[in-house]
Amino acid sequence: MQPVHCPYCQASLAASSVLDACTAAIPRSAIVRFRCPGCGREEWARLGGGELAIGAPRADSALFRPFAVADEPDLCVRRGDVWLDCWHDGCHRRFPWRSLPASA
Repeated sequence: MQPVHCPYCQASLAASSVLDACTAAIPRSAIVRFRCPGCGREEWARLGGGELAIGAPRADSALFRPFAVADEPDLCVRRGDVWLDCWHDGCHRRFPWRSLPASA
């Protein structure tokens, strides 16, 4: 399994580190905003289908464009209207929908 890396500091980003650093979620799109554990910059990730994609959404989360993708076979995601449930390495994490700034 090849990890993805932060485009700013090249820190290795595994699903568990992204989930631990999550600051906001867009549940229906399975997109989370997180702070890189290496440099602290805010980044975006799309989770699901055994995959972790790092990238940036444009004005709309449907326009998310990944620039790095890694297989994460132990990552399971359930999308909802107000919650994003994630399971990875035996841990369950639930992220509520959060209003994101327009510049995000």
